[in-house]
Amino acid sequence: MRWDRNEILADLQSGQPARIEAGLRDLKRTMSEGYAFEMAPIGPEIFEPAAASVTEAMQLAYLDVITHYNSFVPPLTQDQVISRMISLLLHYGTNYVAYQVAMELKISGDTVAAVREAMQEIVRQRLNSAHSIQAAEALVSRLLDGKDPVRHATVQELAAWPDTVPFQRVKEAILPELDELERLQLTRKAS
Repeated sequence: MRWDRNEILADLQSGQPARIEAGLRDLKRTMSEGYAFEMAPIGPEIFEPAAASVTEAMQLAYLDVITHYNSFVPPLTQDQVISRMISLLLHYGTNYVAYQVAMELKISGDTVAAVREAMQEIVRQRLNSAHSIQAAEALVSRLLDGKDPVRHATVQELAAWPDTVPFQRVKEAILPELDELERLQLTRKAS
């Protein structure tokens, strides 16, 4: 099947939830069927006009596209992909989206560097809503479920987070998931 590039791009830029979802779905199909076309990278800002209607399915399709679409011009760097994933998560993400973001980080080429970048990106993008705090908690919790290098990098980055209220809330929420040494690492850096 031939895909209409202009129709897909119009859907992605429409601001209408159903059309954005259709555009993402069609973009994924072009990828899987070998018809991917060159296009500028997309960011989570495509969801802004439809913010109240962004479904989990739309978020998951977006994650799949930004992590696997090989025809972005210019191509996305790993840091740019991570920035987009964190932005999506902090603005719209569900618990399952946090799980998927954590999985993408854990399977990246340099897992520890990806985890560190994601944790630092949370700080750069700030936690400025109850939703973003919950999304950060969900991601950190899933990263703590990772293998030792992932867990260690997560705790180190947590210890470096600001001492402001939103970041402290995340730290307090995940304290039960930490062992005594990890808790000490967090409190030592905080004092």
